[in-house]
Parts: sequence; structure tokens; C-alpha cells
Amino acid sequence: MKSILTRGAIAIGLVGVWSVTPADPIEFSGYMRAGTGFNTDGGRMTCFQLPGADYKWRLGNECDYVIEPEIGATLAEGEDGSRWGVLVMPSAWTAWGFEEGDLEATFGQAYAYGENIPALANGRVWAGRRFYDRVQFGINDFFMESRDGDGAGIEDMDVGFGKLSYAFLMDPNQAADNANITHSVRLTDIQTLPGNHLDIYTAYSHNQSTSEGDPDIDNDDGISVALYHTTTGTLGGSTIVGLQYRDYHTPDDDGVNPAAQDHDGSLYRLHLQQTGFIDAASTGWDLIAQYRYRDFDDGPEDDWYSLGARTDTHLGGPFRFLLEIGHDRIEPDDGDTIHMTKGTAALALSAGPDPTSRPTIRFFATHARWNDAVNDAGGPLTFDDEGTSAFAGDTSGTSVGAQVETWW
Repeated sequence: MKSILTRGAIAIGLVGVWSVTPADPIEFSGYMRAGTGFNTDGGRMTCFQLPGADYKWRLGNECDYVIEPEIGATLAEGEDGSRWGVLVMPSAWTAWGFEEGDLEATFGQAYAYGENIPALANGRVWAGRRFYDRVQFGINDFFMESRDGDGAGIEDMDVGFGKLSYAFLMDPNQAADNANITHSVRLTDIQTLPGNHLDIYTAYSHNQSTSEGDPDIDNDDGISVALYHTTTGTLGGSTIVGLQYRDYHTPDDDGVNPAAQDHDGSLYRLHLQQTGFIDAASTGWDLIAQYRYRDFDDGPEDDWYSLGARTDTHLGGPFRFLLEIGHDRIEPDDGDTIHMTKGTAALALSAGPDPTSRPTIRFFATHARWNDAVNDAGGPLTFDDEGTSAFAGDTSGTSVGAQVETWW
């Protein structure tokens, strides 16, 4: 009887909660990709990346599985026009290079927010765990900025000449006695010329440890400053130019965190992305060029050059043809130059005629070539989806497979 009464009370409570929920408040969206295949060396699908490069060219070169469903709910609407709600994003993935093939699950995002608040210059307030400060570029899936974590902030306040945001964030994966704290300030949508705008991203990070016997020891701190300028209407698309500077500093911590001693130094990055669309050929195209210089006191000092492009052509009906070529070259201050070229051809079936139409299912062949110096430096980062290194000692490799990608 007690269990029956308990279940009844829970059911009545759920009905009560539902009855006060605004009409049709639920919004469902998300992202997913998954693939499979084999490599010509024997074994499952392999992905290729030059060691020391920040990214790999992604078409036919993603060995991970990602599932990120987002569930949002509007909980209240204020008389001042503000809107209040929550967003939850459970996620599951298998990262490239993991030894385990099973999906790992977590909550990528779980936060509450209020938006369009007049008292905050029509801005937004939030608290919880979220993806934050993400500046991402598609064909290499690289994040120039990414400060995901637990925190709170105000964002997109209209200050007349742009939108101002501030956030306080902490790394949720660190131990309780080792807090990585980041203060992020950004100013976006600064109009330059008609159709052009400038975004400014800044951050200060501070790692504070309370390790046994050494309370409040500063293990690591650093700053990041970046400018991103977007011009629309160029070559049938848009142009993004990014300039980024990061400084890392690790004061003496009496051996509490010896690994952190390898992170003193600076990093400079110049990024160019050009997108376009050719109506006559029904072809979308994307080009990315990037230069990075890094200099760490007890780590690498090198120049990295990266250039790649993708075309995506509608053939008719659901069929599309994609071609992507990317080249990476790293010139270390001490050692031989290493380089890799990766190319992929793919036939896709998509739910629409545009390059962004989803879902899309691709059948691809990927081939990569690298020089002998890559093997001398430890070999290319070639892993199948179970984390096994492939093509050891070789200077080329091929992978064939199929992948699905969609967002909604």
C-alpha cells in the first residue's frame, strides 16, 4: 500500500508540474555523426593527422562517434519581454584514438538562462555548464576559441557599437583541489563597413591549487587575445580573417605540478577562411589557410603551415560529389621538417540540394602521404576507431568507408 501511495503522489506531482508549464515550451535540436570503414593496411577505418598539427582535415577523416541532442524549455516570459528557460544536452561519443570502442556519456551542457532582459541592455544571463566562446571552422572542425565549462555570465549586452559579454568559467574535469579558472570578456558585432563586422575575444586563465602542504599555489596562468573580422559578399560567400595571441606562464611551484613547467611560452596564429557558392555549377567551396608559431621554454618551438580546400557539387536528385585536399607542414627550430598531404573523394546522398542539407550519407576514399621525417618523429597520428596505430613505418595510407552526419 505504501508503494502504491508513493507512486500515486509522484504521478500527481508530475501532473501538477506539467499543468503550470507554458504551452509548447519544448525545443529539440542536436548534432550527430558516425561512420565505419577499413584501411588498406588491414583493420578498421583510419584517420590521418600530422603530429604537432592542431587539427586534421575532416572529410572522410573522422573516426569518432558524436551524439549531442539538445532539449530546451521556456519556463517563463516576463512582462518586460524577457524570456527564461533551461537547456540540457546529454552527449555520447567515442573519441579518436581511444582504446575503448564503447560510447562515453556525459552532460555537455546543462544551464539556465534569461534573455532579452532590458536591465542588461537586452542581453542574457546564464549559469551552469555550457559550450562557451566557441569559434569553429567547418572543414577542419577546429576551434580557434573554446572555453567550455561550469560557470556563469552575462552576454550580448548592447553597448551601442557592439555586444559585450563576460563569463567566469571553471574546468569540470579537474580535481576539487585544482581549479582552472578563466575570465572571458568579448566584444562582438562591431560594425566596420556595411556587411562587415569585428569580434574581439580576450581571456585570463588562472590555475589555483590547494595541494597538501602548499595551499593556494599558482600553478599556471595565461592570457589570450584574438581578433576576427568577417566580410560578407566576397566571391559569393564570406571572408574571415583571425589573429590570435596566447601567452602561457608557469611560476615556480616547488615541484607541486612538474608537468606544468612545460607550458611556459607563447603562441601566435593567423587564420584565413574563404567560403563561396558557384550557382552555375551548384557548387559550394571552402578554403582555409593557417599559420602558427609557438615557442615554449621546455617544449616545442616550430612554425606550422596549413592549407586546404573542399568543394561540394550537386549532381542531381539527392546525389552530391565532394572533394577535399589539405596539406600541413611543420618546420621545427631543431630537427627535420615534417609534412603530410591528405585527399578525400566522396559520393553523398543528402536530404536537399544545398551543401548544408542534412542528413547526409557519404561514401568516401581517403588517401594520405607523408615524408620519412614523420616516421622519425614518431610516426603519423593514424588510429583506427579502436585506438590501434596503422601504417607504422610507411609513408602513405588509404582508408575507405561510409559516414552519416546530421543536425536538426
